[in-house]
Amino acid sequence: MKWMDFEEFYRIIRNDNQSLFYCGDFSDEITIRLIDLSELAFSDTGEGTNIRKKVSFLIAECFQNVIRHTSLDCRIEMQPGGRGFFMTRNLKDGHYIVSGNLIHVDDIENLQSRISNINNMGKNELKELYLKVLETGGISSKGGAGLGLIEMARKSDRKLDAAFHKINKQCADFYLQVYLGKEDEQESPGIDNLERSCAVKINELLRENKVLVAYQGDFCQESILPLLTMIDRNIAIRNSEKATIKNLHHTLVEILQNIMHHGYVQDGKTEGLFAIGIVRDSHYIDAANFISNEKVPVLRDSLEQLVSMDIDGLREFYKKVLKEVPRSPGAGAGLGLIDIMRLSRERPVFRFEQEDEGKTLFYFNIII
Repeated sequence: MKWMDFEEFYRIIRNDNQSLFYCGDFSDEITIRLIDLSELAFSDTGEGTNIRKKVSFLIAECFQNVIRHTSLDCRIEMQPGGRGFFMTRNLKDGHYIVSGNLIHVDDIENLQSRISNINNMGKNELKELYLKVLETGGISSKGGAGLGLIEMARKSDRKLDAAFHKINKQCADFYLQVYLGKEDEQESPGIDNLERSCAVKINELLRENKVLVAYQGDFCQESILPLLTMIDRNIAIRNSEKATIKNLHHTLVEILQNIMHHGYVQDGKTEGLFAIGIVRDSHYIDAANFISNEKVPVLRDSLEQLVSMDIDGLREFYKKVLKEVPRSPGAGAGLGLIDIMRLSRERPVFRFEQEDEGKTLFYFNIII
């Protein structure tokens, strides 16, 4: 991702408790991993089981919305930009869950009408409509008979936010968002939640940079494993070369573990931002996390030394470090860092942006 775009993306989501953005294969396994990550976001909050169940349900329904309503013709026509989009942002004041997908312009009026009707109903009316549709079927030819949209409104106890952005005469982007506030919070009239969540802006930013997966939040073992599963599946579908998949997986593990083990710990969390995307015929990995200011000089020197080496120099340096006594964390270039430098197709890029007197944002980009 271009640094200016990464910086803007980071500025939008930096204060989130946890955020996840996904473009690619939409399957049941991916849905499970998304729910795993959402559960993690609640692990140290005071929110009850009821709202956790609601978030899990709404994530699954939003994800299914991409499958139900995506136009196959538009998806084929708009490739490679015709990917579905999913995001969940866990903020201090609530949760935004958004799906985005391509639809045919002929379907816009029908979807607008259905969503408008649902938004104009109260709790009892929604329940009656749900039972009626469950009994009679109908309403939708896209599967679920429209039950998904009705249940999303019922579970969130809020109006559905929707937007349609025409791309050409045949296709349009359809955004569907559910906002889930605190259990005792009342819905504020006149609030454009799609604008507040920056869903459209974020999707356009990630699409332009061909991002597959991006994650912001606490980096721990419980978050790394679901992330790796999602990314591995996404890449395996797009690339059948085992060597490429192996190199990417190895690099991902090293970078994610580096954030987990060497990042700046605050309030018991090691927070960072991670993204993987496509560039030409390769994949790029962006990672950013805070480190202690005292670690910056040594890390900068180590990186500058490594990026100045060619592949033969890196190989010899790897052997040299391998023979030495293991060093303490942060005391120099580790084997893992040297190893991923050897896999890089181009010179890696790194930056240090001091945040305050205690910590610095460390940004690292590599192409595999």
